[in-house]
Amino acid sequence: METITGMLPYLNAGMLGQKAYSMIITDQRIIVAKFSNKRFKEELNKHNKELKDQGVGALGRMKESMGYTNTYIQRYFQMQPDDILNEDSENYSLTPQQINKIKFKQGHTYSDSDSQYTKPNEIIIKHTNGKTAFKFQQPTVKEAQQLLQGLLGHTFK
Repeated sequence: METITGMLPYLNAGMLGQKAYSMIITDQRIIVAKFSNKRFKEELNKHNKELKDQGVGALGRMKESMGYTNTYIQRYFQMQPDDILNEDSENYSLTPQQINKIKFKQGHTYSDSDSQYTKPNEIIIKHTNGKTAFKFQQPTVKEAQQLLQGLLGHTFK
């Protein structure tokens, strides 16, 4: 049975990083899951209704809503990998055999007397269907490499 071993949440791709994804790592493959605003709002409304039915007031529901993005993403650990893959038509998976190379770029923070700019970390995956790149702030590059090491069976430079 396929087991989820880790996740890289809050990945961004596309022009200006407008598309959000999570990378779910299993013992057999990587699943890239698109963050759907529509599905998120539906789940959040359902969650708020459940809280209201439990007697939680408006302020309590607002407080719960503020942290719901993390709860929404963590639900992947409760799902079957095939259900994650089939949740959105833009979700896809890559097996180790399909992955030719994974490269990481360490982000940096630049600052001067007036401002500060953070360049995010980047993961670039070259695979049989092309190339995919994601930017991310957390976890660190080293932690991301460790998550993928179990599946891919090697260390990264």
